[in-house]
Amino acid sequence: MFGGSRVVTGRDGAWTSAGVLGGGLIFAVERVPGALAEAQHGRRDAIVAAVAGVIGTLALSASLQAATSADILTASDTQLWGGLLVGAAGLGVLSVKAASADNHFSRAVWLYNRELAR
Repeated sequence: MFGGSRVVTGRDGAWTSAGVLGGGLIFAVERVPGALAEAQHGRRDAIVAAVAGVIGTLALSASLQAATSADILTASDTQLWGGLLVGAAGLGVLSVKAASADNHFSRAVWLYNRELAR
């Protein structure tokens, strides 16, 4: 769960852990400049996705806390609706950046494996 994705690289087909945020993949493909650049872009996107996910989750938690307070009439509308909007935006950014990170990681492995044939 916390090890991140595992990818197959090299002629031997060795399994390499990409790490939670792609740090392991960067070390695995660092000999190929194009693959290294893609892995670094993917890592940046993975970090943005992780931060956006944490912020979105905290905002939704604050919103749910306001909605389930003992007296719903005294709940702060700003906390309720602001938390919902920020939470939805954070989770939206999470999904887009996580998909982008996966694409960059896939491209990095493809570029690395392509160079092995030469």
